[in-house]
Amino acid sequence: MNAEANAWLVSCAVSPDAVWRAWKADQLAPISSTAWTVVEAPLLPSLDAMQPLGRMGRLGPVLGCPEDNLACWLVGDKAQEHLGDLPELTVRAPGWRLPCPAVGQYSGGRGWVQRPDGSGLLTDPVDLAAAFGSPDPRRTGAGA
Repeated sequence: MNAEANAWLVSCAVSPDAVWRAWKADQLAPISSTAWTVVEAPLLPSLDAMQPLGRMGRLGPVLGCPEDNLACWLVGDKAQEHLGDLPELTVRAPGWRLPCPAVGQYSGGRGWVQRPDGSGLLTDPVDLAAAFGSPDPRRTGAGA
């Protein structure tokens, strides 16, 4: 499973060779990707938010950074639109460099709390907003 997950992460990177080199040297690889958006959130609330998403089968990769009390969620399209109003979340611009270890490794104070599965599954930003307490506009009829 780790091989497929790592292959997927590398396939999303702008510089795949640089990622492999960093991991072979037991270093964090700064992955810059346009395949996802990184959303930073406090670690403990993120662990709570992961529970309902996991039960629904809608939980994408989450990188944990305990030393920084931070979780980095890999989310799909329109993250800023759905998450920009939640003050506890920081939506990074597409292509932002995420320093991350290989799947199954812990390095530089970082490790995968929810590992990528290699399928490309990302957390939907609407689901993430709901998990952090924001109402889902698709359920409330807002904007309709």
